[in-house]
Amino acid sequence: MRKHLKKYRFFMIALWALCLFAVLPFGNVRAAAVKPSCTKTKTVYFQKQTFRDPMTRKNIVSYDLLGTGELALGNLSSKAVITNLKSSNRHIEAVADVPYKKIYLSASSLKNGEKTVLSFTVKQNRKTYRLSCKVTFRTDFVKSAKLGALDLTRKLNQSTGAVRIKTAQKKARLLITLPSDYKVVSIRYNYKGQETGPVWKTAKKLQNGGVFHIGKDTVLMVEYAPKSGKSLYNRSYILHINRV
Repeated sequence: MRKHLKKYRFFMIALWALCLFAVLPFGNVRAAAVKPSCTKTKTVYFQKQTFRDPMTRKNIVSYDLLGTGELALGNLSSKAVITNLKSSNRHIEAVADVPYKKIYLSASSLKNGEKTVLSFTVKQNRKTYRLSCKVTFRTDFVKSAKLGALDLTRKLNQSTGAVRIKTAQKKARLLITLPSDYKVVSIRYNYKGQETGPVWKTAKKLQNGGVFHIGKDTVLMVEYAPKSGKSLYNRSYILHINRV
């Protein structure tokens, strides 16, 4: 009886060992076979900004992509190599960042509705993949912005991030709508007329769509970010109401 029991135990251990060795290589093959990916189409929002060079007194034009000029890459190995990154539009440049699994865009010239096709090669797990993405550039990042009876949509889309507003409203609801893949992270406000500094550590908080009292020198900071992925920092709009 004991001999039969020992044989049975030995048989079960051997069987489990065979199953383990059979499953592990198969799992590794499946993991290695996962293809890198990127979205097939993407909308990037921008704002044309003009600054005066203090030295030459000439106007300098730049294009702020409002934190939307990032193309996320999926299933990218930390050892992956990205090569042959090209843009079909000579005014638009792209740079790959493997650790952050993103491609960053920049532009020297843009107009509403302009397009480009990004194409690149990814080498990982001893295989080579060719990927591409169609990118469209638009100027209407803020889909809707209402401060009580005031429509601030166009004002925010044409601003450089900070706007001045005058209103006789004593109380108002603030509601801001962004593209579907972006979210309002936070809204804070103070009555000290300060746009920067320690005042924001103790500032009052407001929910998007919430109502607040408006006084002299009311300043709101609206922070936003992509709904998915990691950003280096949140972008923001500053609303300065009834500045004294």
